[in-house]
Amino acid sequence: MAKKKFKFLFDSPVVLTICAVSTLVFIFDTFVFKGKAVQVLFSCPMAHGENVFKFSNPLNYLNLLLHVFGSSGAPAFFVNTLLLLAMGPQLEERYGSLMLGLMCGIAVLVTGVLTACLGIQPVMGTMCLVFLMIFLASLTTLSKNSLLASWTAGLVMFTAYSLYSGFQNPAVERVEGVNSFIFFMQRNVVTFISMAGGLCGSLFGFLAAPKKRAAPKKKPLEVEENASDSSYSWKNQVEETVVAEPEKKPKKKKAKSSDDDEVVIGTIEL
Repeated sequence: MAKKKFKFLFDSPVVLTICAVSTLVFIFDTFVFKGKAVQVLFSCPMAHGENVFKFSNPLNYLNLLLHVFGSSGAPAFFVNTLLLLAMGPQLEERYGSLMLGLMCGIAVLVTGVLTACLGIQPVMGTMCLVFLMIFLASLTTLSKNSLLASWTAGLVMFTAYSLYSGFQNPAVERVEGVNSFIFFMQRNVVTFISMAGGLCGSLFGFLAAPKKRAAPKKKPLEVEENASDSSYSWKNQVEETVVAEPEKKPKKKKAKSSDDDEVVIGTIEL
């Protein structure tokens, strides 16, 4: 009996590539560069603050896309990477690597542009991609007039986790005279921007969702014609399969000679 070969399948190129690059950036930035690589290259500048987006700096345009490979800390990195690996392969199999890569690029770009125009904190990490995949996974059943409760609960829980983590971030200091709601919104600008980026990327998924087409119904005349054709062909096949018996030729009767028949040749006189 032949032994089966063990195969290691690279089943999800887009998701695995993003997670692999993010992991390498996290490792090198944590143990080698001590957080400087993320601040310079893998974070998007904001509209107000110290690190402001400058149109004259070519590096800031790269930051609009490269910020997805950074991370604000170990908890955010591990949670986002785990969710991407859990949801990404199924969605990539459904939409294809090219379409999912396009949606991810749009989500990252929209998140970077909104941060450069409206943000008060630098954005980094794959939060926008997690929102993108949650939207795709929970809303793909809308065409069937149904909504999955499990994915809806996942969206609520991840949003709550992101809002809580953003509120605990001390990057935005509270200004005197600002109420608690405004302060809460200011600290969670990154979460709302990432959610908007994921929603914009998921719109292309709704347009490219595979649709099942119903088979066209046949008219009654076509059905009758097909039935008559099928019966006619069946009869022909039956007739062809029947072996015709060879015709028996009538046997010729042999003429019997009769003793009564006499031929007179002549007479002899004595």
